[in-house]
Amino acid sequence: MLNGHASELPVIAEGTAPELAETGYFQWNEKYDPEKLKENPHHQNHVPALKTPLKIREAGSNKTHDPAAKEQIKKQAPDKHPHLNFYEISSLIIVTQGDHLGTLHPTTTGKPGQDVFGNSIDPGKKKEFIIMPGDNVEARNDGHDFYALSNGMPKLKGNVLSVDPTLNIESDVDFSTGNIHYSGDITIKGDIKDIFVVKTDGNITVEGTVEAAQIECGGSLTVKRGILGKEKGSISVGGNLTAKYLSNVKAWVKGDVVIHSEIVNTELYCAGNVTLEIGALHGGKVTAAGTITAPEIGSAVGVRTILQPATDPFLERQIQVLKNDIAKMTGQINKRMPAAQALLAQLGGKTNDKLKGLADEIKTCKEKIKQSAQVAQQMERDLKNCTGTVIVHKTLHTGVVLVHQGQPIATIKNEMIGPLEIVVNPQDNQSEPLSFRVPTGK
Repeated sequence: MLNGHASELPVIAEGTAPELAETGYFQWNEKYDPEKLKENPHHQNHVPALKTPLKIREAGSNKTHDPAAKEQIKKQAPDKHPHLNFYEISSLIIVTQGDHLGTLHPTTTGKPGQDVFGNSIDPGKKKEFIIMPGDNVEARNDGHDFYALSNGMPKLKGNVLSVDPTLNIESDVDFSTGNIHYSGDITIKGDIKDIFVVKTDGNITVEGTVEAAQIECGGSLTVKRGILGKEKGSISVGGNLTAKYLSNVKAWVKGDVVIHSEIVNTELYCAGNVTLEIGALHGGKVTAAGTITAPEIGSAVGVRTILQPATDPFLERQIQVLKNDIAKMTGQINKRMPAAQALLAQLGGKTNDKLKGLADEIKTCKEKIKQSAQVAQQMERDLKNCTGTVIVHKTLHTGVVLVHQGQPIATIKNEMIGPLEIVVNPQDNQSEPLSFRVPTGK
């Protein structure tokens, strides 16, 4: 002791601690980190699946009659967003071509230390950690950074990082997924629930049922069970539609339609052929540019069923749009012409910028009317070239109405037994609007 303090001991020998080797790891871009999504329910606008199903009052409304569900929404959603559309909140991790997926932090070798006797201390060894780029993934920066080469779902399986361009949803489309907006193919293992929206430029395959949902599909739509629209669902398909049944839905299909068991109370507009394999087509309206085929059409109780074969509904719709445009531009001319004539009289046959502007607007409208009329006339000629028929394998019931290009031409008064084919005859050179024959090669 010196002055009440312990004296400092001299350092006789000193070692250095090793820098231990560290195992490498992959760090996700935080936007695509599945662990963060689990830890933070509001990460990437995510809301977990509701334990209490919501009872929605009306399409597009976030209001509910269920107090328990209301309270759950309050707990699960940020209070700062009172107008948040819960249908648009998604837990899905989807990347876009060019996105940075994450970074590889490689295994370090460490640095030896030294004990007090001068002996080396081994920093240890760690197994090298490697991430390999798989499908649709590119490694950059000496293999440290990984980027998506396509849109899709990122997957790290083992040590291979890939992006699956097909959006695979392992559940229902509901509040656990939110509405789906995507550019590629989509596979859904469950159902698409009421009011939810699925839009894509690609194909959609649904293992379950489509309820009163909105589907917009640039490719083909396959529904393994069926489509139950509840008079609120709508379907738009750029390719073919295949389903077990269609019920109470409005559907526009540019390709062919093949339904297995039933078409009931449905508005179906098809630019190809409509085929029902078994069961009956009854209620609603079916329009097709091609042939409508079913074992049974109508019902024994005379349910009103409207068939419009040999009519391309897409052409009809485009023609109507053009006619509306022509009417609108004609109205613009009728509005501007008196003003131009009055101004011309006021100027005594001379002109000014205002008169010239009116004249240019009238000229432009006339040119657009001429162009639109020419396109509409060509479409009307194409519409007349549709040659679809109706084929009934078993029974055509009374009350079935046949329509051709918007005009009712016949109502079936007596039950008819198939097989038979109904041909819509051109009105300009045939006395009877319909003719019946035995289908051949069908």
